[in-house]
Amino acid sequence: MTEIKIDTAYWGQRAFGMLQELAACSENHGGPLGEVGVTRLPYTEQHKAANELLSEWMIEAGMTVSLDAAATLIGRMPGQNGGKTLLLGSHQDSVRQGGGFDGIMGVVLPIVVMLALKDAGWKPPFSIEVLAFADEEGVRFPTALTGPRALAGTLDPTVLQLRDRDGIRLGEALTDFGGDENQIVTIAR
Repeated sequence: MTEIKIDTAYWGQRAFGMLQELAACSENHGGPLGEVGVTRLPYTEQHKAANELLSEWMIEAGMTVSLDAAATLIGRMPGQNGGKTLLLGSHQDSVRQGGGFDGIMGVVLPIVVMLALKDAGWKPPFSIEVLAFADEEGVRFPTALTGPRALAGTLDPTVLQLRDRDGIRLGEALTDFGGDENQIVTIAR
């Protein structure tokens, strides 16, 4: 196997800059990491803004980008040999005034790795997907792990009837955002 050399200082700074940009995708307009908590609830304008940034970086890394029925943002790098797919990622929503690294770091770091490997000329022998789950924290709706449970095939579809404090139904918010409440139970892998 060929050794891959990566400038970890450069990519560490790039990751930090990406996290700072994402912190601004917050109800309270974010701020420098560590100064102001991040509030990014699922299926909101802040969520949309974060997805736009993440999509740009995924595309820069050579991935195709899609949104599944659970509104999970997926960046996919197909492998040279087909076969299995390595899934990497985390959630990009937050609790109110949450930390600027919580969850979102698990999305940004795989993207940075893919950027660095692309820069080094590496092509994966297997497919890689970076996942940015939409509703992990359960802050807006009285449920949690909507995207991961849909992916695992354990989502109870009755949760789609739950409402937020404004009376908006989870299934409605999900579909309005670009997901599909009628197909969410079909995406299990």
